[in-house]
Amino acid sequence: GLGHACTVDGDAVAFETGDDVFVLPSKALLHKECRRPVPVERRIVAVRPVEPVPVRCVEVDGEHMYLAGRAMVPTHNSTLSMDFMRSCSIKHGMGSVIFSLEMGRTEIVMRLLSAEAKIKLGDMRSGRMTDDDWTRLARRMSEISEAPLFIDDSPNLTMMEIRAKARRLKQKHDIRLIVIDYLQLMTSGKKVESRQQEVSEFSRSLKLLAKELEVPVIAVCQLNRGPEQRTDKKPQVSDLRESGCLPASTRILRADTGAEVTLGELLATGEQPLVWSLDERMRMVARPMTKVFPSGRKEVFRLRLASGRQVEATANHPFLTVDGWMPLGELTTGGRVAVPRALPAPIDMVTSSEDEIVELALQAVADAAVPARAFALPKDQVAALLCHVWEDSGLLAWDVDAQQAMIRYSTADRRFIDDLAVLLLRIGVFSQITETASGYDLRVTDPDGQAVFLHDVGAHGTAAQWVLTQLGPTLTRRSVDGVTPELEESLGRLLAVERFTPSELVGAGAPRSSLAEVAGVLGEADIDMVATNNVYWDEIVSIVSLGEQDVFDGTVPGTHNFVADGVSVHNSLEQDADMV
Repeated sequence: GLGHACTVDGDAVAFETGDDVFVLPSKALLHKECRRPVPVERRIVAVRPVEPVPVRCVEVDGEHMYLAGRAMVPTHNSTLSMDFMRSCSIKHGMGSVIFSLEMGRTEIVMRLLSAEAKIKLGDMRSGRMTDDDWTRLARRMSEISEAPLFIDDSPNLTMMEIRAKARRLKQKHDIRLIVIDYLQLMTSGKKVESRQQEVSEFSRSLKLLAKELEVPVIAVCQLNRGPEQRTDKKPQVSDLRESGCLPASTRILRADTGAEVTLGELLATGEQPLVWSLDERMRMVARPMTKVFPSGRKEVFRLRLASGRQVEATANHPFLTVDGWMPLGELTTGGRVAVPRALPAPIDMVTSSEDEIVELALQAVADAAVPARAFALPKDQVAALLCHVWEDSGLLAWDVDAQQAMIRYSTADRRFIDDLAVLLLRIGVFSQITETASGYDLRVTDPDGQAVFLHDVGAHGTAAQWVLTQLGPTLTRRSVDGVTPELEESLGRLLAVERFTPSELVGAGAPRSSLAEVAGVLGEADIDMVATNNVYWDEIVSIVSLGEQDVFDGTVPGTHNFVADGVSVHNSLEQDADMV
């Protein structure tokens, strides 16, 4: 039962061990004098099932060995791919190749010899092989050396190099199996928008390679902790380690009803709603979120923006920047990410009577939460609802000293403030959220936004009309989302071929309408996109770790992004990772 090898001679049992087994001093001393160094090894004495418990996978650099359990038994990350190759090349005599970006050829060969000759890998490494071990190794060596098995351990392999080498091996040796260990260590060698798109390209290229050469291609992948969240522990493609993730409390902006719903609610109900997503022209379009799934437990960070919006995500979750999609871990304070600056009308609009709108406004103020059906109202009725909410508890006045309008709503509930900010986007007003000692303030500060608010919302009340009259003479018509220095730099790259500088056409702070006019004259589609997109580039003010949390993600086919907590984020790698 202790795993020691022993011999039985009549009534005597003999075994050798380096452990202290005697308690009596005389026998312990005699054993100490007689014993000799014995290899530290135990034999397997039983294998039995146990009650199901949560499990985790372990990744170890170097030799990929670690000690498992209280007995400190050495084990390895994975040998499955090499078992496939052994069966293909050694047992059946068919050619196979492994492109190993993780282990070197020496380690792979040693593992193959250990598995085929049934010799303990530890004995081979330490030189404790017996005569029987050498005999078995010599017997199997010729068969292994003659097997059509190829190993390529070149570092930093690109997909192009793998394809070229695989084609050459197929022509010369008719290989029947390709193994890649492992997918996350591959690199494309070129600049891409996000790692998700790069791995997606690997997946598609491997499928095309399998079709071209008519051989199975096995791509080994590292997984996150998603399987441990399931009762059957069965891994899914969404468990690929590079999938970005969001907490269950993350609110997703729906395009069908206009309301927000959390990832946790979508996971529980299995609903597949339409959500707002940015297309290639950075304009809001409705796309289905086809799947929400758990992605394990990871460290989560809170990204806070200058507008007061904040979102929580893992370090590898991509956000849209001026330079394309970048993971949160590569973002820094002072950079800018995309947030919606206006929202289209929901797909399933519902018109209500004036009395119903008043009732919704009173309910929103009383509950400190906007009712879900209020988000489905047409634009003019959203403005009416905001008017009633503001007249009940908001501030709408003219600051004589500053010569500007004061449009502010204060509440202790953050969710209510976020709801009002979404309703303001419905009428084309981008607002600022600030934290105060008593809660939160929602402010409309830029002149254009104030003018839209006073004109659209004020049409349903009386207080706004006088303020609008005062604001008129000072209205500069400069949009809050004008030409920022970052956009001016991008514009400079677009105009380089025309030998113009941005300052010759539009300056920093100029309205986007100026860009639209420039695009019309020069016929530049890229400039037109900058002028007409639905994106406001919000500045990052802080990134703070919140510790580990259970995280989730969703899939949006086609556009591969959605609005989470008021910020545009990329969806997971899951939708890009085809089964290979």
